[in-house]
Amino acid sequence: MFERSDRIRIETRLLAVIVVPILIMAFIYLYFLQPRSAELFAWEINPPIMAAFVGAGYLGGSYYFIRVIFERRWHRVAAGLWPVGAFVWFMFLTTILHWERFDKGHFPFQLWLAIYSATPFLIPIVWWRNRPADPGTPEAVDATVPDWLRLLTGGIGAIFFAFALVCFLFPDFVAGVWFWKISPLMTRVLGGWSALMGTGGLMLFPDRRWSAWRIQIESMFVWHFLVVIACFANLGDFHKPLNFFVIGESAGLLGFVAIYVHMTRRARVSSESQP
Repeated sequence: MFERSDRIRIETRLLAVIVVPILIMAFIYLYFLQPRSAELFAWEINPPIMAAFVGAGYLGGSYYFIRVIFERRWHRVAAGLWPVGAFVWFMFLTTILHWERFDKGHFPFQLWLAIYSATPFLIPIVWWRNRPADPGTPEAVDATVPDWLRLLTGGIGAIFFAFALVCFLFPDFVAGVWFWKISPLMTRVLGGWSALMGTGGLMLFPDRRWSAWRIQIESMFVWHFLVVIACFANLGDFHKPLNFFVIGESAGLLGFVAIYVHMTRRARVSSESQP
């Protein structure tokens, strides 16, 4: 039976196969070709740090979906679909609210519209169909995530999700206090990425298995490693070069490394203690 088999369904892998090339293209267009974003992307994104932030997020997402394609066990990637689902719903609603901002005859926008009209429904369906496969048990060689780390991750997740709602409901307020010049449209896009991070933390919180955390942490590291590089490459985009965003991104990146190293060591000790 498929239930509790920990297998990834074919439709889950197929969805990943479809989205990975799109995410990689978006990363290239926004991270390396930002001056041509009006031509290559759904709309022009300024300043460069904003485009790099979004582009890096797309590469982090492509890393996650590549793992979905090749992974053998569902529970290792299961926690990542809810964050993606939250993100695509934010993008869908943002597109509707800023409809007049877009060039409807522009092919990249038409592709954007097709993706963010379909995925808010496809992602939950795919997750729901694959959900029963998770056995809910640790792997033979696994590590238990300590309670303090689960509570910290869940608390940070709740803060990020709350900030996402503020971005979505009060974009003008956030734009007025943000670290670089940002439009209401991009403030809501920023909220979507914050919702992804927030939902990710909330989804990881109840799961004690390091094997269910690892790929999500790796994906976040890919994203924020590139964001930190972009911050120092585009310091002129900030209102003040030394600011809480740059400090927070750098500290968060170190946090991901610390978590990964700590939990990898715990998994190694668990492995060595096996008979």
